Amino acid sequence: SIIEISPKNKYKFDLAYQAKALITLDSVIREKQAFGGINGTFFDTKNGGSVDFIESNDSLINQNNINKSGLRAEHQKGAILISNHKLSLAQWNGDERWENNLVATDIMVSGPVLRMNNDNSILAKSVFNAERAPRSVIGIKADGTTLLVAIDGRMIEAEGITIQETQTLMKWLNCTEAINLDGGGSTTLYLENATENGIINHPSDNKIFDHFGQRKIANAIILLKK
Repeated sequence: SIIEISPKNKYKFDLAYQAKALITLDSVIREKQAFGGINGTFFDTKNGGSVDFIESNDSLINQNNINKSGLRAEHQKGAILISNHKLSLAQWNGDERWENNLVATDIMVSGPVLRMNNDNSILAKSVFNAERAPRSVIGIKADGTTLLVAIDGRMIEAEGITIQETQTLMKWLNCTEAINLDGGGSTTLYLENATENGIINHPSDNKIFDHFGQRKIANAIILLKK
């Protein structure tokens, strides 16, 4: 399922988050009076709040959780930037405090980055990347068109795809840049009035191929009308 946003359309991107809570995407949409959106980055499924860096209106909301190895996680090597309600992507440059030095009103760290500068990024060899699962992705075309993409999985009707296959898909969709978001049961895509509850993909948490299997999430990228 894909929402395609032309740069000619008068829509605004925004970041929505719960610093220490969980909420369904459709509830976020209603709360923010938005008309569309996709789930965001990785989060604490028990306590809420992002496990990746989030900054909103130039204020720090969540800092990166550091894993036991002390190394940066693969999902902490990219970022969605929003300034003046316009969306762009960034890739980790190797600096320890990279995200703290990014310049944008709203910042959401996620990953891995799939494509940058019209080229595929090098992907780590990991179980996460190799398994087929639901995936959520943001892609940007050369003309500035932005894609919000949800790939269903974990059901008989939809097996899901690997990160490598997701990378290929975003190339096929002519995206010069693309970044992976939290996937699995979190993968949810909303468009106002598209279905009974606005959910246009088939979230997998209820294990039924319908639009009602939403998982509560901690953050999202949303679309507002100007």
